[in-house]
Amino acid sequence: MYLLEPRYRSQFIAPWDEAGQIAAYMNMAGDLGLYTGQQEWLVLLPQNATLQKIKSALANVKLFVDSEVMLCQESPNGRYEILQVWNVGKEAGDHTLQEELWATWSPAAGLTQLVRGSKYDRRKDLRGFHLKVASIETYLT
Repeated sequence: MYLLEPRYRSQFIAPWDEAGQIAAYMNMAGDLGLYTGQQEWLVLLPQNATLQKIKSALANVKLFVDSEVMLCQESPNGRYEILQVWNVGKEAGDHTLQEELWATWSPAAGLTQLVRGSKYDRRKDLRGFHLKVASIETYLT
């Protein structure tokens, strides 16, 4: 999987299965807190899988705004499309995964990254999620 920054991270590659074992595994990984910016996931989807079906199967997985989860699927033209998926948060009442086409890959062209900039800038629409913020004023004496 393409490393976004040269630092050490845990990386997981999971081939999707129709029996739902990978979805169950990903739910368990969410319960263990394995979807932070320190872990990268690449889920390999079969050609006949629909994005709606995958999103439905992953609806209860604890993904967050900083999650590094990518879905990779071969398109009819022979190239692979790589989507980043995340969830704003169930606390906001938004149970649907958000997705963004991150890159494409083909044997001829290699990896072509389509998005640039910080993932936080691209994911800044929190879809109604309210943040609680506190500030502390300090005075230098």
